[in-house]
Amino acid sequence: MESAKQLDSLQLQLHVIAEQRDAALLQLSSAQETISSYAKSLSNLQMVLEQFQAGKLDDLSDRRSSRPM
Repeated sequence: MESAKQLDSLQLQLHVIAEQRDAALLQLSSAQETISSYAKSLSNLQMVLEQFQAGKLDDLSDRRSSRPM
């Protein structure tokens, strides 16, 4: 009888732990998606910044070349 109680208790603990694991995996998946989204956004912002800087360099170059000597 005592071993049956222990078995029930262990099965309940296993069930609770499995639910916690599943919840943690869902949180991990969500966090990974968020990180991926942030990485894409950062990459896009970096590309825009590089294009902006290149445009500024072109503007400076154009101004220098059109300046009378």
